[in-house]
Amino acid sequence: MSTFTRNPSILRMMAHVASILYPIQQSDTLRSLAALHPSTTLIGGIAYHIHRYGESGLFFGEDPADRLYGASGVSLKKQFDGLKSVRNALVVTAEVRKDVL
Repeated sequence: MSTFTRNPSILRMMAHVASILYPIQQSDTLRSLAALHPSTTLIGGIAYHIHRYGESGLFFGEDPADRLYGASGVSLKKQFDGLKSVRNALVVTAEVRKDVL
């Protein structure tokens, strides 16, 4: 399963059905799959879609990447440098758990 996002809610939703969720968890296999998506750029081992959104981002002012993700209490934007621009998205890939198939 894969998507492009800068929204931590999407990551939380995917985590409910995933055994591994890249880039939250490191996986060479899932990183390789993410890199196959068109327009993917790897920065520091993390897959991003650079300039996926317009100059104002997807949400025109309110950026979901400013919200916290995970137990660290740190925003998604601070966890992933490529999200500093509102135009960029994470390329997220997941291995779906067998019990939910």
